Amino acid sequence: MPPSSRGLGHLPFTEATGIRIPLGVPFTRAGFKKPWCARCLNVPDVALVTALEAPKEAVVATKEVTLALLDKLSSATGCVYKPVDIVLTALAEAEASKIKTKSDLENHALRKRALSSLVGEQERLQQNRESITQKMLQHLPAETTLADVQKLDEDWLANTYKKAAEYSDDEVQELWAKIIAGEVIQQGSFSRNTVNTLNNLDKHQLQLFETLCNLSFDCGSILIYESNDSFLKTKGLNFLAIQELEQLGLITTLHGGAQFLYKNPDGNGGLTFLYFDKLLFFETQNGFNLNMGMVRFSAAGTQLRTLVNRQPIEGWFEVVSQQIDDKNPSLSFSCCYNSAGLPTESSAPSPAQ
Repeated sequence: MPPSSRGLGHLPFTEATGIRIPLGVPFTRAGFKKPWCARCLNVPDVALVTALEAPKEAVVATKEVTLALLDKLSSATGCVYKPVDIVLTALAEAEASKIKTKSDLENHALRKRALSSLVGEQERLQQNRESITQKMLQHLPAETTLADVQKLDEDWLANTYKKAAEYSDDEVQELWAKIIAGEVIQQGSFSRNTVNTLNNLDKHQLQLFETLCNLSFDCGSILIYESNDSFLKTKGLNFLAIQELEQLGLITTLHGGAQFLYKNPDGNGGLTFLYFDKLLFFETQNGFNLNMGMVRFSAAGTQLRTLVNRQPIEGWFEVVSQQIDDKNPSLSFSCCYNSAGLPTESSAPSPAQ
């Protein structure tokens, strides 16, 4: 146990609050001095050592980039990243001075409970921030430069970290870490609206969105023609679920389906849709109209889709092939169950088209 910080001749507990003020256990790893930015950020010693002393073959950012990013986080979040013990001690002493002026014992006890609740909440938020920071550093590639870190918008960073700190679930923290790392690598990858959209999702809604991403083709097209399709219902997606995702701002729907006009000025080639290793190929010498279904990813949904580790859903490719044939009777197309050597999804229309 660490000793009391109140010194010789003093009780280890303050008389007013009954809260013990710990001195803290020093970090004594030989040969490692914690940089000033890490002390301000209160990044865990083990996490920082892991990040700065990673094996050379590990695909992570350099030491200079890591320290620069931690400085950026400190600047963006301000006092949020001051050492927890300083913040909580100051809160405790300030609250204690107010309690001393109160003679009402019931009021005194209420304030003590409120202070205890505040301390617990701040500890939870700090643990979440540190966990997300550690995950984020692991997603930064080795080619990340100091220029990438310097271009990062501090207002965007502060807004994102404030929302991310509310989540303790490991999978959700991983999404937030990927968003922050993605924005470091390429500014503008995730808008403020996308960050706010993710903040509004609960675990069940995230699972619905992940299922929808698994149904989408590689180009981003979803090709859903009926919201009450029996196959979709077996995957938890019905009319109400699709309506919920639309209200959350992840998708847009157009009843009757959106028509895509494909033009072929060269008179050769065709249009391809990839679904993992399966392919739909429309070969024509002239242009044609294609019903693309009723569901589209919104701008926020398109950005969040890049974070999902998509997995193919067995039987969905065959369902889509049949529905395309039903909705576009004048078109002829072929299916291939091994797309090696065939045109890629670059030939397919984007979700915005």
